Amino acid sequence: VYSSCSPVAVILEHQPKFAEKYFEKRIESIGEKIKKDPNNVKLLQQGVKELTMYAFGFLMEKANRVILNNYSTGKELQQIAHQYFIQAIDFGERGINHNYKDYPIWISGENENFKLQPADID
Repeated sequence: VYSSCSPVAVILEHQPKFAEKYFEKRIESIGEKIKKDPNNVKLLQQGVKELTMYAFGFLMEKANRVILNNYSTGKELQQIAHQYFIQAIDFGERGINHNYKDYPIWISGENENFKLQPADID
């Protein structure tokens, strides 16, 4: 039996509850940082990553395990994960809007010939 050298992989394998609590604290921390600096694209990107990893890696995985035995609990976990995904999308769109000022025009599809250009953010 081989185990990854990564401490995170070892913790995930041997202490999943600890790992879940660790990720909960990480997403709470990044959320607080984003509240203090809402236009920080790096923080927004980190928020997308952390929220998505937590929602898929813990909530959806747990929902898939329990849904056959307790459908309502599984659906509740999926709904909680969905809220994290919505927040991740919000962070992602805010970061894109910062880097591409014309993103709303492009994403609306109103102008098929429109070319999305990075904003001048020096």
